[in-house]
This record gives sequence, C-alpha cells and structure tokens, in this order.
Amino acid sequence: MKLTSKQIDVLNDATAKLTAFKKTWAFNIYYILPHQTILLSTGNQFQKTASTAYSYVMRCFGYHPVAKKNATYYECETRQRWCNKEIAIEEYLNTHKNKDLYPYLAKLTKRYMQPYDIATWNIQQLPKDMKCPECGGNIVMHKRNSKVIRFASETLPGQFEGNKKKTDDAGETKEVKNTQYPEFKKWMPQYLLIKDITARNVAMTLKDIQGGENIIIDMVSYNQSVQSTAGSQRISFWGDEQGPENFLEEQKPRLLAEDGDIIITNTPADSLSYLYDDVYEKANLYVRTKTIADKFNLKQLEGTKSPYSIAVIQAATDDNPTLSKEIIDHMFENEDDPDRLLIRRYGIFKQISGRIFKSFDWGVHVQNLEKYFPKGIPIELYNHFRLIDYHQHNNWACIDVSISPMNEAFVWIEMNPDPENRITFDIIKDFAIMTREYKFILNLIDPLAAIKQSNTGMTTIEDINRAFNTFAKEGWAKPAFWQAWDTKSTKGREAVRERLMNSVKVGKPFNNEVIIDGIKKILPTLWIGSNCPLMAKSLKNWRLEEWANNAMSTTKDSKEKPQQKFSHFCTALECLFKHPMARPKVLSYNQYQQKDYGYFKGAVHA
Repeated sequence: MKLTSKQIDVLNDATAKLTAFKKTWAFNIYYILPHQTILLSTGNQFQKTASTAYSYVMRCFGYHPVAKKNATYYECETRQRWCNKEIAIEEYLNTHKNKDLYPYLAKLTKRYMQPYDIATWNIQQLPKDMKCPECGGNIVMHKRNSKVIRFASETLPGQFEGNKKKTDDAGETKEVKNTQYPEFKKWMPQYLLIKDITARNVAMTLKDIQGGENIIIDMVSYNQSVQSTAGSQRISFWGDEQGPENFLEEQKPRLLAEDGDIIITNTPADSLSYLYDDVYEKANLYVRTKTIADKFNLKQLEGTKSPYSIAVIQAATDDNPTLSKEIIDHMFENEDDPDRLLIRRYGIFKQISGRIFKSFDWGVHVQNLEKYFPKGIPIELYNHFRLIDYHQHNNWACIDVSISPMNEAFVWIEMNPDPENRITFDIIKDFAIMTREYKFILNLIDPLAAIKQSNTGMTTIEDINRAFNTFAKEGWAKPAFWQAWDTKSTKGREAVRERLMNSVKVGKPFNNEVIIDGIKKILPTLWIGSNCPLMAKSLKNWRLEEWANNAMSTTKDSKEKPQQKFSHFCTALECLFKHPMARPKVLSYNQYQQKDYGYFKGAVHA
C-alpha cells in the first residue's frame, strides 16, 4: 500500500506526539505480548491507565507490534506458510535493557501465538513489495466486520463522584472517576476525532488513517445492566478496575468473531475477587518489575503450564518514572496496615478476607490418594461417611469421607448429578455402586429431602432408604439408613477450618503425630483426593457475599452471609464434622499394633 504525502504528514505528526510517552521496562513487555487476556495488577499511580490508553491509540494508528490487535492490519493472502514471527519479537526485545531475559520471554510467548498470528503485519512492518517473505503471496488488508473497541469503568465520562454537582461547596472541581476517556484523549491526535462523546451518545468516532470504516470507542459503565451493554462484535475490551463478574463474562462472546482481546487494569480491591481466581491464578505468564521481583523474591519472568492465554503484569508505584522515591514514600507514610500497603503500593493480591476457608492451599490439601492407598481406602480400620447436599433443581453435591484411626479425614469420592436430567433412583444407584463394598456408619442428607412430595406423599429420604433396601437385597450394596443433617450449628465449619490449618502444619498425610510443648498430640487433618476437584474448588472459592461495587465495599463492613455459589460441597462437609459420630474408630490392641507413624500396615481390604 503506497501512502500519499498527506498521509505521511499525518503519520509524522502523530509520531511526534506519541514519542513523548515515557516507556518503562514493564510497558515494553506488555506492549508486545500476544495473549488474549492481559491483567495489569499494579500499585496506585503506576501509569497503568496511561500505558493502556497509549497502546490503544497505537492500535488506532495501526502501529501496535502485535498486528492483529490493531484496528487495521495486514495478512498473507495465501496463508499457506507462516513467517517466523517469534524472531521479530526477540529482535524487538533486544533493543531494550536486561537482554538476558528476552530470549526466554520470546520462547514463552511463542507457544501462545496462534497460526494466524504469524503471517500478519502492522503498517510499520509491511514489506515494501507487499509480498509475503515466506511464500511470496500478496499481502492484503484484513477485512474486519467490526472496528468497535469498548472501554468500561465504574462511571461514564462526565459523571462525577458523589452527587451530580461538578464542584464542591468551596467551588473546587470534584474528582472524576472515569480516567480512561481523558487519558485516551491526551495521547490521541485531535485530527483523528470525527465525533466526540455527548450526553446522549457516549462513544467516540475516530478516523482510520488507513482507510475503511471508522473506529468506534464505546464507553460503558459497570453500573449499567449487562443487557444494556450488549450489542455488536468488538475487537477489544478494556476494563478499568474490577467490574461485576457477569459484566466481564458478557464481553467475551462479543470478542469471538474478531478474535478480540481483553485488557484489565486493576489495583486489587480489599476483598479477594473473581479476578484472582479466574485471571490471576490461571495466567501462563507473569511479568514482574525488578521492584516486585526483589521485594518478594520472585522471578521477573515466570512461565506456567496453564493452557489459558493469560498474562499478568505486576508493577509497583515505585516503577513510575515520573515519581521520585520521596514523593512515593510521602504518599504511603500514613498507611499503617501492611496488607493495604501491599495492595496500594505493590498491587499484590494479598488479602483473602472474603474467603470462608482462608488456609486452603491446593498444593497442600489436594493429594493423589492412590499414592497412599494403592489398594483403596481401608475398609475395616477406617470409619466411612456418605453425604448428599440435596436440591430439587440444582446439582447435588455427593461425597464420601473416611476418617483414619489417626483422625485424618479423606474426601475420596464426589458426584455432582443434575436432578433435572436424572431421576433420584438412578442417581442413588450410581452413588451406591461406587462404594458397594463399604459400610457407612453415617449417611446424611440435606433436610430439604425430608419435605413430602406433593405427587407421592413421600419424602425424598424415604425414597432413598427404600432404594437402598432394594440394593441390599440384590446384594450389590450394603444396607444404609439416610437421615437429615443438622443445619443450626456452625461447629462443623470451625472443625473444617481446624483440620485445614493442621494439614498445612504437617504438610502431608500420615504425618500428624506431633510434639507440642513436650506433649505428643494427634492433629486432626483433612485431605482432598485429586479425583475430587469440585470439592477442592468449593473449599478454595467459597466466600462471603460481596457488595455490588467497590465503592460500597470501602464504606461498609464485610457481609457475614456466605454466598450460595460454591457452598454445596462445603455444606456437606461441614454437616459431617458437626455430627458427634464424625470421629476415628477405636481400635483393638492388635489393630493398634499395625500403626507405623500414622500409616496402618496390613489394612483389611476387600
């Protein structure tokens, strides 16, 4: 594509303005990552908003180094062979400092690039002859069906914090909470603006200097309903700070057609959020500034085995090149809460105030039980318990738990059947078959199952007990009597917490005989089989209810009512440990002699 002299002048003017942006080490990496989701988890005043706004201006020009992230980019027409683009990434990186890190980064990013990413170019990368250097095919402009980019934050541009007055009683301008719009306009050359936002239409229309349809910057607020923000396909979504979970989920389908990406700029809030679980922990690449890496003894670049195309950038307020250390120290001199300092200055997901079971650690509590029980859980030496969190319409949470003579509890069977698709008899039959050789000393179910059904006049508990009588007579399951569990006491929750904390202390199963103050003690522990991921996920993610937005969470106490989401498996486990029969079996002398540091040799197996 040959540019006219006027177009060249436009590009030169734009370049002059944009070169004023002061690039940091973190930005140089953030700028070239090909990931579909990027989370900037940083301290206050790091310049994450400025960095992202600048990168979106570059997308509008077609300068972004990851070609497909531009509003307009170019591709090989034949698409028969692919250019080795990871070499280009490495060459780009090597123009900056700390070169020893960049070959490793290039290696990490290569596996997250899709085949169609390879034979693509932005306007600056185009070969002069417009021919693919690999296959010789023509290079053409990619045809987009949409050029809409969405910006989302807590408020729309022009909305002010508090009431609708623009000034306070002293006449001072009140703080505007939307920072995306002014920051984007700061870096965007004004001659690109065709139509600015208005009170009626909160969208910017920009000229695409490479031709074709105009670029739309669509501004939305987290306070709008999810349905009101639905609409056309988009090429990118930028969420500033944490919005509602369902809001983010609604954006994802709108990005599919254009293979769009998600950028989230966030300083972690005071309560642990879905961003931690669904984005931060699923990342396959962590990029940390030297400030973060040195303070927390972490790698600057850390790749994981995660299959998700997610990258996390972690930076501190100290990494802002426009702020001196004296100014930064002054900013935080009155912050006496160490956790809040980690959040505000270093952007670290430190707080876990919303979690019910804060000590749960997937790496500690989730164990491959086949390693310890190659022949299965011992039948005679352990006490066995079976539980069902019953619902009429939601999936049931069914688990089997066994407690060893050394008071170690193991969750080793789980089921999550849908009562909408299967009848009660079939669900119970499958649950019984899974542990047909075991006799359970306690079978507990949610009291909802004790309500009489209008069509039969029987309760679900009666139906289940009748089914188990049938199973026992046919000889392929042990007799069982199901009863409703206690829903009043919170004793079970405390027992689960105690067992989880003890498991962290001892580190692994069959290691819970300890000496405290010269006295030998047996610590009750809890372990989740690796074949029970739903139980583990529930313990990890069950939380107290949260306020609707961040502003409310900073002015009100935390809610004390647990969420329904992720509660079902946890409720079943809690109800077991509040029952007086949830204890180890008392062994005979001969059985006790089989003990060897908590592991029972010669256990009786089927």
